[in-house]
Amino acid sequence: MTPLVSVIIPAYNAQLYLPATLESVFAQTYENLDIIVVDDGSTDGTAAVVEACRARHPGLRLVSKPNGGVASARNIGLKAAAGDYVAFLDADDVWHPQKIAAQMEALRPGGRERYVAAFSLHLRIDRDGRVTGKSRSWPFEDFTLPAHIVLKPVGNGSSLIVRRDVALSAGGFDEDYVARGVGGCEDLDFELRIAAQYPIACVREYHVGYRVYEGNMSSDRPKMARAVHDLVQRHLRLHTELSPWCRRMAVLKAYEYSISILRSRHKAECLGHVRGMMSVDAVAATRFVAWDFTRSLWRAAKRAARDRMPRKPNLTYAELSPDDLRAWPDHRLDELYYALSRGWTPAPEPRARNFLSEAAWRPAKPVDYPAGAA
Repeated sequence: MTPLVSVIIPAYNAQLYLPATLESVFAQTYENLDIIVVDDGSTDGTAAVVEACRARHPGLRLVSKPNGGVASARNIGLKAAAGDYVAFLDADDVWHPQKIAAQMEALRPGGRERYVAAFSLHLRIDRDGRVTGKSRSWPFEDFTLPAHIVLKPVGNGSSLIVRRDVALSAGGFDEDYVARGVGGCEDLDFELRIAAQYPIACVREYHVGYRVYEGNMSSDRPKMARAVHDLVQRHLRLHTELSPWCRRMAVLKAYEYSISILRSRHKAECLGHVRGMMSVDAVAATRFVAWDFTRSLWRAAKRAARDRMPRKPNLTYAELSPDDLRAWPDHRLDELYYALSRGWTPAPEPRARNFLSEAAWRPAKPVDYPAGAA
């Protein structure tokens, strides 16, 4: 008997994109699904969209609550879920039909459970569903806490599937981020709490269409930059067993992320993050800023060249072929990953491997997290 998977969809004023989101769930080849839409105090026709879909899919459930943010909506969904596993999907994103089936296969290779959580890669899409970019293709099959806190591989709230009892024991989603004004990284916080206890499997196919547009949460770039730094510092304080090298890498990578998302439109904030990165490692900061500036010039040149030539519009996510969804790993990341996942510090020589420890990284002791879902 196949395990029941509860799909939790937090929705706030989502009537524009929710129909496509729900259709991508109904199209899943994995059929044993419990679908829950949590209406987070919407003032538009979100509830009407769900009621219209229930005429064709009677098993669809609607849970309504006062507005409290995406973390509280997911926690309500966790309480209402009947499945052995829970999968989270934002109300403006879409899934490939094979998404749940592929993840459940990764969780139970050969019919025997190996992991408790898994994520798929994602493609960025615009308001019209056209593909505008893709997530990095990781050459690894799983992530433990050191690699996860540095590389932040998931990158969105619509990819993760996790055993429900593990999600609850991790405390659900932390609702305090909104109160502190640094909402936007509740997903990453939840992933890190799981990765601190269990490795998270990576399904290396682009099974998620992650919609990015002005007005959604991910478009508030200064807020996202503050949230990432707040989150990293919070988990570094929790996990003193992480190596000094890993801790430094986590902070540097957080600065890399914030600088890259702020440089085009928020120059004053970007300069503040550059100064912060310089205070951690001036050499690394100089190298990154030079590389990021060069990359920006190269991308601007390519855009200018494309604008001079007529070209077809980008494909929509639904038009992609199976080959378009297959990821080709960047094996240059191998050494960094293995060093992080095993707690090793690489040798100074770029090509040298210093894999001297035999034991894989494990937390020094279990961490008691606040029960956000309780």
